[in-house]
Amino acid sequence: MDIKAEVVEVDELDQEVVKLHENKVREQLTDIEEAKSFEHLKKISHMTNKQIAKHAGVSESYVTQKIDILSYPECLYNALATNQISFSAARELCRIS
Repeated sequence: MDIKAEVVEVDELDQEVVKLHENKVREQLTDIEEAKSFEHLKKISHMTNKQIAKHAGVSESYVTQKIDILSYPECLYNALATNQISFSAARELCRIS
């Protein structure tokens, strides 16, 4: 069996974007892993959430909501990390003051 491959040189930003796409396709990322990936991409590229969303093929609000996970109160973050609550439940609980 032959496998065709193309070797392409890319800069660090393009490498991170490709890595994000590959991880989403290959394995189901947790909400926290996805949030960390978006935040990492934001830090190294200085892209806006809108630009990240365009590269990732999702909406800007999706990226913003995922990155917001990283600033959730510890109890919500931990509950989400241990699958005790869903992302949508954590998001709604975070809105309650």
